[in-house]
Amino acid sequence: MAISTPQSFAHEGRTYLLTMRLRRLYLPYAFTLKQFRHDVYPGTDIPKNFSSLVQVVNPSQKESREVLIYMNQPLRYEGKTFYQASFGKNDTLSILSVVENPGWLLPYVSCVLVSIGLLVHFAIVLRRSLKRRQDKKEA
Repeated sequence: MAISTPQSFAHEGRTYLLTMRLRRLYLPYAFTLKQFRHDVYPGTDIPKNFSSLVQVVNPSQKESREVLIYMNQPLRYEGKTFYQASFGKNDTLSILSVVENPGWLLPYVSCVLVSIGLLVHFAIVLRRSLKRRQDKKEA
């Protein structure tokens, strides 16, 4: 979270002003909020679903499309993941959380490797078992 007021400090007779804010990164594409929905469970204020229908415009790829981002269903685009994080201004503002995770594929690769290992182990044990049965029949 950013510090709201600048902080000053002195060093070797000079006074410095330090202002901190979140890092800003400009991307070559834009999102426009088309519709936001905030559903609650009937008779309560407990959130049931947040969803944002956004228009994704990427001039460099000549792309313009609508995408629905909702709870537990993020948008993965250009190496970043956009999650529906919150909302504001009487349900007219959608707040997205952006995460860049270069290792997102690693768990899937790990699962495939473990599955292959299990299949190989099963084949080895099955072959050994079939060979023992064959040896008992011949004896």
